[in-house]
Amino acid sequence: MILTFAPEKAVFEFSQLLDNAYKETARTPPLAVKAQQQGFLFYESQLQGPRVMRLVTENLLSKTSMLTLKKTEQATRKEYFEEHLRLYFELPKPFGLELPLEVSSDLMGRGAMPTVDGQPTTPPLALPWEIVHFPLMTGVSAEDPAAGKEWKGVVKVKCGFGQFDLPFTGKWAAKDTTYATAEVSFDPPTGQEQPATFKSVKLQFKAEGKWKVKYRLADGCPMVGGGNVGYVGVATSPSGENVEVINAKVGFKWRFVPVGFTKKEMMTASWGMMEADYGV
Repeated sequence: MILTFAPEKAVFEFSQLLDNAYKETARTPPLAVKAQQQGFLFYESQLQGPRVMRLVTENLLSKTSMLTLKKTEQATRKEYFEEHLRLYFELPKPFGLELPLEVSSDLMGRGAMPTVDGQPTTPPLALPWEIVHFPLMTGVSAEDPAAGKEWKGVVKVKCGFGQFDLPFTGKWAAKDTTYATAEVSFDPPTGQEQPATFKSVKLQFKAEGKWKVKYRLADGCPMVGGGNVGYVGVATSPSGENVEVINAKVGFKWRFVPVGFTKKEMMTASWGMMEADYGV
């Protein structure tokens, strides 16, 4: 399967449960962030030679707004993006994307990285760790998705003052005439990971968890995904004191939905008629 899914526009509905803890020093109490979030992910794509540039916009919505939109044929994006900003900053520690992010990858979704005006920066930027579970952030194998075949990948993320490689393993779990399902999991730490260093403070970052993604064979469209991931960041002071600055757990699910949009409007009539089943 060649993942050629790069339409000009695509929308994913998502829901996620956060159970996060943040800590600044060994002597300060952890800051707990527990929240249920839902909303839309807007993708605007453009082919650039062998790569795809996607502008990704997260739009958090209240459950009430989601129900309202299901009964509405058309809505103003500005109004609901203002709600996104309010919900984003309501958390004691914001999570996800405040503003749209431009991301470039190859046609298989591999090597995803933030770009500026379609061009990589020097040095290259890394993805915010909070969005690794978003659609098309990890990529798939270019080989035929026969059940049992595996592939390896790496996603580079930013956390604090450091950038970190998170290796993962994908496996094609099932295939029929229409869809292929991939199971993806972060590889366990090897003990050889290098910390990021700033002013004699060292930062280690690791990930664990697994998720599934169902792809449409016709064009590689990720139709539905879901799973659980966790992230731990440990800072080491010059005196050797370790502080677990991040311990985050995210349970999530998302699905491709028939929502059209322009810069000002979104058309939700077809989405409102969809069933609630995510299929994973």
